[in-house]
Amino acid sequence: AEIRAVYEQIGVPVFCIGGIKQENLAGVLRSGAQRVVIVSGILLAADPAAYTRVCVDRLAEAGISG
Repeated sequence: AEIRAVYEQIGVPVFCIGGIKQENLAGVLRSGAQRVVIVSGILLAADPAAYTRVCVDRLAEAGISG
């Protein structure tokens, strides 16, 4: 389902959580996500800071800032 449709129907902030990692972040964003929670990918990364920077950059490229 398109996440975008949920945003249009609900008047409260929606966070996408569960299984979101660098590898699938672009697809989640294409589905319309505006807020994401990334946990395991960061915690399991060899370099959590670098992993986080890549995720933040991808969010910024999609026009999303945190």
